[in-house]
Amino acid sequence: MTTEQAAAFSNSEITEVDVRFAATTNGTQITLQHRGWAVIRADHPARNGLATREFSRMIGLWWGDLLTALREHTATKETPPQRGL
Repeated sequence: MTTEQAAAFSNSEITEVDVRFAATTNGTQITLQHRGWAVIRADHPARNGLATREFSRMIGLWWGDLLTALREHTATKETPPQRGL
């Protein structure tokens, strides 16, 4: 887990990002949770004027886009040979 503090956040405005990796039969499953938004005031610029539900949806879509880009990027890379086998 790591903390996220945007440039526009005050010292008390910190969110947490928890990323977990699990092996699957087809590769690796990534589970991401970004929490702590309750401490960010409703009128904060980071919320882009969105109500809580709409803001949560926007953040979820943003993370989805980032992880999709990561998946697409890694799919184009060759798997390096395993050593010692």
